[in-house]
Amino acid sequence: MLKYIRQLFRHLLMNIPFNQIYTLDQSTRNVEELINNPAKVSEKYYTKKCERLFEERYPGYQALFVGSCTRALELIAMSLDLTENDEVILPSFNYVGVANAFAQTGAKLVFADLHSTYMNLTLESIQKCISSSTKAVVLMNYAGVSFELEKIKTFCGQNNLILIEDNAQGIGAYHKGKRLGSFGDFSCISFDSLKNISCGEGGVLLFRPVFKDKIETIFHNGTNRVAFEKGKVDAYEWVSIGSKFAISEFSSAILYPLLIKEDLIIKERKEKWDMLYNALYQIEKVRPFLPDTMKDEKHNAHIFYLLFDNRNKRDVVMKRLQNAGIQCYFHYTPLHISIFGLSANYNMPEDKHTQTKSACLLRLPMFNKLSKAQIAKISEEMKEALSDL
Repeated sequence: MLKYIRQLFRHLLMNIPFNQIYTLDQSTRNVEELINNPAKVSEKYYTKKCERLFEERYPGYQALFVGSCTRALELIAMSLDLTENDEVILPSFNYVGVANAFAQTGAKLVFADLHSTYMNLTLESIQKCISSSTKAVVLMNYAGVSFELEKIKTFCGQNNLILIEDNAQGIGAYHKGKRLGSFGDFSCISFDSLKNISCGEGGVLLFRPVFKDKIETIFHNGTNRVAFEKGKVDAYEWVSIGSKFAISEFSSAILYPLLIKEDLIIKERKEKWDMLYNALYQIEKVRPFLPDTMKDEKHNAHIFYLLFDNRNKRDVVMKRLQNAGIQCYFHYTPLHISIFGLSANYNMPEDKHTQTKSACLLRLPMFNKLSKAQIAKISEEMKEALSDL
């Protein structure tokens, strides 16, 4: 009986979660401080600290902390005054909240194809979607990696298009020495439970000062609150559409110490990413499916994914790993072939890679406390899974 219990305990210990949220004791103390000093909640004490920190790290942008990255995108969409005659280009391989943010304005969604190796849009795929009705391009930095970012930025500038960086996955990631999220007219970052830095649910919107008045009005429920508080108008009143977007002050209290330690958190996570990559690289049958495109990028180790050459191989490996207690998952179902995407008849001029690549992608566990023993188990099960394929 004792032997059985030990074996069971050992098995449970070796179950590998997909993610573990990184936490700090200081976050707990901050929340306790707010509970004991409720005036700080009204003052947005920690939210203001977070916003100042981001404005220092992202020169040329203003920051607003919001309830989620989806809310940030909704705020952007509302600020652009989009109509049913306008078009927004975005990747079909993407989170549904991104599409919803722009679809609910009435604008037409046009889905662009992925690169054959990167899980990102290309300038060519965007150009194939352009029309006289195009107003904005939404660019996702998948796995904290960009592709042709400068070219796309230049193209958007030359064609008077708004560039929106969906940098939900990209905190602490860089491109050519510059932070991801520092290229668009707007960008946003997520702090949900799967992200490198998390408060459970939250996000930040970064925007150029030229959009300040419009963004602030919508952010404050469509009122002239900021102008009223500055004494620029005599009455506080409703002046446009808007909503309540602000993050919970308790979430900001959790976030602030984590944001202070961003470099350390990313460094530790990147070390685990490299360890897993090197372990899997030793397996000849795994090597062709490793994300080589990330090797030379200063990514943030947000996602460790494999890109198999066919869906059956991906599914066999995924099942083997899951049966061994290793949590692993595919990612987005392309939006243009979803139930709603098909019913709405959204346009996708070309799909050479989006469906095929998304059907072959497998995400492996990745978090700061991933141990050597867990990495060894992932490698062992991966090798066994591919041995007969």
